[in-house]
This record gives sequence, C-alpha cells and structure tokens, in this order.
Amino acid sequence: MRILIYYAIQIVIVILIVQAILSWIPIHPSSAFYKIRKDLTSVTNVFLAPIRKVIPPVGGGGVQIDLSVMVLIVILEVVAKVVG
Repeated sequence: MRILIYYAIQIVIVILIVQAILSWIPIHPSSAFYKIRKDLTSVTNVFLAPIRKVIPPVGGGGVQIDLSVMVLIVILEVVAKVVG
C-alpha cells in the first residue's frame, strides 16, 4: 500500500510539472494541446487552489510568479519520503 501511495504522489508531481510547462507555452484554442492543457489545469487546480488562497502569486512590474506549484511539490515530496 505504501508503494502505491508513493507512486501516486510521483504521478501527481509529474502532472504538476507538465501542466506548469504547458502554461508557459502559448497554445491556440484549436490545437490538440489546448484540450490537454485545459484538462490538466482543471485537475491540478483542485490541489493548487487551497495553496493559492494562502500564498498568492508574487511579483511586480506586470510579472506574476505562482509559487503554489513549487510549494505543493515540496509538500508532496515530504509526504512521499515519509510514506516511502
């Protein structure tokens, strides 16, 4: 059971990283990647929304950096270490 939880956490981390990378790339709505990005965003927002309430994006000068992805990855890695 522990190994299953560990691998589930690793899959969530990979999904978070892929979604973050896709969010940096401009994708036309008619592209096949647009639906993939939209689906990944809706899945990851379930996990990221509570963190974004506590830690809003930081930055200035028109540039905002969302730290919630990094915070969630660190939390998940700590949980994976404890479980695994």
